[in-house]
Amino acid sequence: MAQLVQAWKDTLTETQRYQWNVYASNVQVKNRLGEDIYLSGFNQFCRSNLSILNAGLTQVDGGPGILSLPNTDISLATAYAAGAQQVSVTFDDTLDWLDEAGGAMLIYVGQPVSESKSFFAGPYRYAGSIEGDDTTPPTTPAVISTPFVVQAGQKLWTRARIVRADGRLSNFFQPSTAVCA
Repeated sequence: MAQLVQAWKDTLTETQRYQWNVYASNVQVKNRLGEDIYLSGFNQFCRSNLSILNAGLTQVDGGPGILSLPNTDISLATAYAAGAQQVSVTFDDTLDWLDEAGGAMLIYVGQPVSESKSFFAGPYRYAGSIEGDDTTPPTTPAVISTPFVVQAGQKLWTRARIVRADGRLSNFFQPSTAVCA
């Protein structure tokens, strides 16, 4: 976060800050209560780039020119394998982020709980990303190591975000819960 604050103050040009401010004033995001809100340009810059840097992607300095959030993947599904300590992520392989370098789907996993639990509010831990590629797009399903030790019969919640190469970051979206096999 400190790196992004410093970049906003010292590295970004006035034009780049203006681009983030324009983007922020035109694009609503969901807060923790599910309400639509507007962030400042600085907050949008940090929101996007914290996730981008966490995934090991390249920081985006210029604000997005497209004034909308990326589409979410309503077909997203997950399956957990206790033996391999992996999650298999099935996704829509026709979405635009797959065909762009710098685009990705970021996967977050909640701590495993008893199969009897019917609600989970977090916390979630970053598990990994499925990175887009303009030459050879990824294929579904993708396999990612779990950030927690999982056992058969546990219930796990997953959530995801899509980031586009221009810095746009979707709201979180979730598949249905999965029971570890």
